[in-house]
Amino acid sequence: MSEHERLVQQLRDLRCPNPEAYAQMQEQDDQPQLARWSLIRWIWTRCIDQEDDPSWIDRLFRAKIDPGRYPAQMVSGLREMVSKGVSTDTIVDVCRCCEFEAIGSLLAFLEGSAVNDLPAQVCIFELSEDGKTPLRPVNILYSLMAGDPTGRELAPRESED
Repeated sequence: MSEHERLVQQLRDLRCPNPEAYAQMQEQDDQPQLARWSLIRWIWTRCIDQEDDPSWIDRLFRAKIDPGRYPAQMVSGLREMVSKGVSTDTIVDVCRCCEFEAIGSLLAFLEGSAVNDLPAQVCIFELSEDGKTPLRPVNILYSLMAGDPTGRELAPRESED
């Protein structure tokens, strides 16, 4: 397998929507696409709730939570929503959008596209294979929505009416 084919396969495994094009961007334009899509995939699988798995709500309800500590406020809000008939699908959809917005704001800051009046600037870098040397900055904000595993880029679910 050639280096190009290996890169395309790695991008495909990360659910990149057009792995051939992104591989070409990495090879011809020196853009760290494998790093970008690795981070996008990690965000979507580790930071944004999956819409087909609302089990986290029940886990929170069963957990022993100190009422004066995190996540007690979230649990009481979720209980109130459920008691008022809000479906778990709706709760998950709202939470996913809030998670996306929070991550998007963080990425905008890290990529320098957010107003920053702080004394230092930070960013995300692709690292060398040994993980010690920063190579290229990784900007992913413009591609984050394309990483939605539903393929809808956070668009509403189809109505079941």
